[in-house]
Amino acid sequence: MPVSERTTGLPRSLYRHPNRMFGVGVLFVVLGALAIALPVATSIGIELALGALLVVAGAAQLAGAIYAEDGWGIAANVALGALLLVLGLLFLLNPLEGILTLTLLVAALFFAAAAIKLGTAWRMRGVMGWLWGVVSGLVSLAVGILIAAGWPAISAWVLGLLFGIDLVFSGIMLIAAAVAGRASTAI
Repeated sequence: MPVSERTTGLPRSLYRHPNRMFGVGVLFVVLGALAIALPVATSIGIELALGALLVVAGAAQLAGAIYAEDGWGIAANVALGALLLVLGLLFLLNPLEGILTLTLLVAALFFAAAAIKLGTAWRMRGVMGWLWGVVSGLVSLAVGILIAAGWPAISAWVLGLLFGIDLVFSGIMLIAAAVAGRASTAI
């Protein structure tokens, strides 16, 4: 029987190109380790990249006003475009304030994720593994509390650290998937 997604449970790309997946995983681990080692620089880079993306998005939205066919469409495109452009410029011109703002948004994201995870786990109670949803929700809640309690003092480094940790674990996941893909081709 040929190896397929049905026989292995793995996406076809994993057993067709496990070396590529492995390489991307290693790259993620290395980049994540760098982000963890240089969290302030990573935080600044994230903030500046977001600022640049907001400026580009704002300019594109403003350009879209040219193609709007009615007053509402023009007004909506100009208003949203101007808001994105101004927000992006504020991030680019004031990176430290931008990092403070992003840190609060990340704390809010962890609080929202905690609520959703705990609510989902509660709805799934009795299903095998539902307690992992509770654990995940409590971890998100704890991280949100730690970020909010440490704000603004931890703002300079927490974004870079969290980004680095996420990259490392994403890389480990890709490496594990590539190893599973390699093993499935040996079947």
